[in-house]
Amino acid sequence: TAPVYGSGCGSAGGGPVAYLNGGWAPKGQGVKQGDDGLELPAHGDPAVWPRGSEQEVGWAISANHGGGYSYRLCPSDGNVTEECFQRTQLKFAGETSWIAFPNGTRFAFPITKVTNGTFPIGSEWARDPIPGCYMCDAYTTCGAPMTPVPGFMPTKWNDQVDCYAACDGTSVPKTTGGACPEGTPQFPPPAPEFSGFGKSVWEWSVIDKVVVPKDLKPGAYLLSWRWDCEESTQVWQNCADIVIQ
Repeated sequence: TAPVYGSGCGSAGGGPVAYLNGGWAPKGQGVKQGDDGLELPAHGDPAVWPRGSEQEVGWAISANHGGGYSYRLCPSDGNVTEECFQRTQLKFAGETSWIAFPNGTRFAFPITKVTNGTFPIGSEWARDPIPGCYMCDAYTTCGAPMTPVPGFMPTKWNDQVDCYAACDGTSVPKTTGGACPEGTPQFPPPAPEFSGFGKSVWEWSVIDKVVVPKDLKPGAYLLSWRWDCEESTQVWQNCADIVIQ
């Protein structure tokens, strides 16, 4: 139920205000702080998805904030909003996800998904399958969450964000690929090497299959990925052009 900036496709830098700890628009790409991802130009030819089919989707992790994610659709020829995406939440197909490497290698593992207690009611979400590390207790070590402070000057809030991340795994040496030391993953990882906070940055992606509803009207759509984080007070979003046949 967390509100979001923009139309369900993300907002450059996370919103209209920039923050020292990661919240700013990408430089040198003609994108301003707070720009709606919906306004970005189309890139390449859209994927074509037949109604009733199963299709692969994927996402990659730079900073692993935990939590869960879902995929949604909204017609791109009308009023694109977060509420529109929430009306067409996609189900995951099967019980398997994959870690996919650029060379084509894949590692299969069981997906963890949930429909109870979700929003919209009954919508299906998957758990971020990569556990962070439990290097220390964040509340005991870093204190209760402070109010975020905008701007690029160092603050106690920014120090606290770094402290939380250290408890979650940024303190692990990158020489190990960032994987959690034995006994510290917050839940069983797909394999021992698939854990940690990231920041390496990992070259692989998390692949799932989703079910395209049979009753959708054919036409142009946007696919929205929404990731509601647990380790941070953030919602990440992105969109892709899709044609439903």
